[in-house]
Amino acid sequence: PKVFFFNNPHNPTGHVFTDDELTGIAQLCRRHNVIAISDEIYDRIVFSDSPAPFRRLGSYPGMANRTLTLSSFSKTGSTTGWKVGWAVGPKHLVNAMTMMSMYTAYAIASPLQYAVAEALRTARKLDYYTHLSAEYQLRRDLLCGILRDAGYEVCVPGGAYFAMTRHTEPGFDDVKFCYDLIDRLGVAAIPASWLTTNSAFPNTFVRWSFCKTEDVLEEARRRLVGK
Repeated sequence: PKVFFFNNPHNPTGHVFTDDELTGIAQLCRRHNVIAISDEIYDRIVFSDSPAPFRRLGSYPGMANRTLTLSSFSKTGSTTGWKVGWAVGPKHLVNAMTMMSMYTAYAIASPLQYAVAEALRTARKLDYYTHLSAEYQLRRDLLCGILRDAGYEVCVPGGAYFAMTRHTEPGFDDVKFCYDLIDRLGVAAIPASWLTTNSAFPNTFVRWSFCKTEDVLEEARRRLVGK
C-alpha cells in the first residue's frame, strides 16, 4: 500500500487541522488503502484561540489499523538533542518501523529514555502541558506583534511554535531575504521554500520561531522595528 506522511499541528504554518479536514484525509486513506504516518510532535502546543482543537488522525473511523502516530519529548521538553521519541499504532506497523530503525539509528542512550519516561510522568502530575501552551501563546503573541510592527503580513498559528510571514522586498526571493536579514540585522529566519519540494510554492514566505526567551524576542523587536 501507499504511505501518506502527515503533520499536525503543522510545521511550518502552525495550522491545526479541523475535523472536516481530518475526516476528508481519513476518507481518502480508506478509499485508496493508504497507510498514514502521522507526526504529532506538537500535539501539546495548541493555543486557546486555535480555530480547531487538536484531534488525532488515528482516532477517525477506519484509521486505527492503518495509522502510525509519531511523537517525541524533543519539542515539549526542549530536549531536541536527546532524540527520544515513540510510535503508537497497530502491531504490524510498529514492527515494520522497528525493523527499519534497527538499520538506521539502531539505538540511543538508555539513560535518556529513562529520563524522558520520568519527565512524562511528572508532566502529567504537574499539569505541565497546560502551562506550556499558555507560555508559548504569550510568546506567539509577542512575536506576531513584533512582526506586524515591522511591516510584515503575519499568519497567526493555532499551534506549534512557528509563525509565517510574507515579505514584499522587491527583487528578493525568500532565501535572499533571509540571508540579507542576517547580514543587516543579525536576525535569523528560515526560507519556507527550503521546507517543501513543491517548485510551484511561492518564494515569498518566511518561517520565524518563538521558542525563545522574552529577552531574545525583545531584542528581535529592537533590531527589526527599532523600538
